[in-house]
Amino acid sequence: MSKTKKEFFNATKKQLSNYKQLNANIIKLKKEIQMLKDNSVGDLMKGVSYDSVKTGKTNKTSNMIEDAIVNVSDLITEKEIDLYESEIIKSTIDLAIRNLKPIHKQIITYKYIEGLEWSLIVDKVYLEERQLRERANQAINSISIALFGKKALIEQEPLFELLDYRLN
Repeated sequence: MSKTKKEFFNATKKQLSNYKQLNANIIKLKKEIQMLKDNSVGDLMKGVSYDSVKTGKTNKTSNMIEDAIVNVSDLITEKEIDLYESEIIKSTIDLAIRNLKPIHKQIITYKYIEGLEWSLIVDKVYLEERQLRERANQAINSISIALFGKKALIEQEPLFELLDYRLN
């Protein structure tokens, strides 16, 4: 296995192992965004003390409430971007798993999403551990193509690099 192919493989395994955490993070981000949108700025900041109001060189006082609104707005935008990226990864993984053969889907679900040991999976799918590992590797390679696209495909099948070269 080439170094790059191994990197794609390991990154895919890590994404699959963190799938439940990814789900939890999506739920948390949605709640945080909703909380930030529902609460007024006054709920999120302490009372204004005019002793701490800054004046600039133009003697213009900075508006702490305007600053707080901008900060909350920026925070909401930041969290929405994180949510969008997390949902894209999750939907890509879901689609890739749905497109697997049923046995591969079972193995990936049991091993990486539910976190079961190989010995327990052997009892559930009635295959030897060696066969399970081989099929899991096939499934992970397939999922890595869904996650990383053309780069992962070329690493797995050098023939595609030749085709890509001829097309360009």
